Amino acid sequence: MNCSIVNNTPFAAQAFPHMDAQGKHMLALVAKGTWELAASATGIPRLRPAERQRSIHRAGVLRPLGSLAKDEIQAAVLQPRAQQPWMVCEPEHVPPKPWFDLLLDACAVSPNGRPAFSIDVAVDYASQGRQHRLAALRAFSPRLWLKDFGQLSAKELGPSLRIPLLRPFAFGGQTLDAKDNMLVDERNPDGMGFYGTAAQAASSPLPWMEALDRPIKHWDDTVPDPALGLGLVPPHHQPRRGLQGSFDDAWRQSRAPLLPLDHDLRHRNAAPESLQLPHPPLAGDVLTLHHMGDEPLLRFVWPRVALVAQAETAGGTLLPPQELRWDTLAVDTEQADASLLWRALLPLPAKERIAVVHLTAHENAPAAIAAQQ
Repeated sequence: MNCSIVNNTPFAAQAFPHMDAQGKHMLALVAKGTWELAASATGIPRLRPAERQRSIHRAGVLRPLGSLAKDEIQAAVLQPRAQQPWMVCEPEHVPPKPWFDLLLDACAVSPNGRPAFSIDVAVDYASQGRQHRLAALRAFSPRLWLKDFGQLSAKELGPSLRIPLLRPFAFGGQTLDAKDNMLVDERNPDGMGFYGTAAQAASSPLPWMEALDRPIKHWDDTVPDPALGLGLVPPHHQPRRGLQGSFDDAWRQSRAPLLPLDHDLRHRNAAPESLQLPHPPLAGDVLTLHHMGDEPLLRFVWPRVALVAQAETAGGTLLPPQELRWDTLAVDTEQADASLLWRALLPLPAKERIAVVHLTAHENAPAAIAAQQ
């Protein structure tokens, strides 16, 4: 599908082919704009200049876990897994998401500028005058299970100034029980601090984050609802994996390559469930991150901007304009910026191909679009 975009916005934009669950071919659009995070309770984020706008990722972005360490102690604990890859950003060539994703590539940062053994962080969302606490957890500097009078006790190795809040450093992982049976924490098979025997736990790390009200006290504590970090949930982690549907023999024989009939569109959402919003934020809504930057607060305010796409066929026919919907905010607290992503699906005309898409930005949706809603 050869289609160009006449982009009259300051944002990155791309188009790609998409086939829906019924096999209907469509043109998918994605646009991405990057703002600076405000470092106060009243600051307004500013749009990044053109040279600092983030690009749209056709493929995922992988980094080795060792590169995510923030100090020497963390690097030493991660050394056995230093080369293990982790996807910090999923491909952004996806169709619109049913819920809004808040994706945080974040670190806990000591609020007084001095290394600490633990740091409390929180995520707040304010909409239409109502405040919602979406997440809260306690991040820890590296600890090991060490023997103390014959028992394993958590021992701190040293304080940290910054602590990653991503899933590889949360509770979970894969291990063996006393009979050498494989045990996997399906909620977070890439995590740490999950052991089948005391011998495995000895001299091994604890998770780097815990729920505030559910501390881990023993190496074999059952963790029914662990704090799993604030970053994206990979497709193979539960419960997201269960939403993909049944790719079984019946699917291969009667439906492939279409998605299974039991596919749930929420499989597209990559944020932790607590950071998925059932309704898109409104202009003026506020996201506040506590203790995730050099300032105590980092703040994003949804802008008053609408993106409208109008497709033009190869024969010069203008199709009805369509508004893109934002469905993702990707925050990088180390860079102190936030990227807002819009998406839309454009039906293909019956007898002509789409040759050009005109993309424009407005303070509010144009009257012609509002009248269609």
